[in-house]
Amino acid sequence: MLTQPVLSLIDVHSMPDYSMISVTGILAMICMEEKVVKSETKFLMIMKIVDRTGCIEVRSWTHTLADFSTYRDRPILIKRVRVTSYSGTKMLELIEDRGSPVEAEFPHAEDLAKFWKEPASL
Repeated sequence: MLTQPVLSLIDVHSMPDYSMISVTGILAMICMEEKVVKSETKFLMIMKIVDRTGCIEVRSWTHTLADFSTYRDRPILIKRVRVTSYSGTKMLELIEDRGSPVEAEFPHAEDLAKFWKEPASL
């Protein structure tokens, strides 16, 4: 599973739920949200990754901001991530612990970094 082809973010939106995939993008946003689950407070880490084709939300109940803060505004490759949906919107879910390895150096990372530095077009 760690060697499967990397999908562009637009292609993720057509994948069936529970598919295990690999994606690349720029880590554009990261935050923690406090949620109440069965009367217990839990923290949900939410990231948004972006490429030339779109963006998608990546979530985890077991990871923290510290796990990803060094990747902010940089290209990342996430391997073995689960496709899921909530209210009809596709998103990605990290596998617990080190089940979804993240890499900062991979083919085409320079192209993503160049894209992120381009001025926004109107």
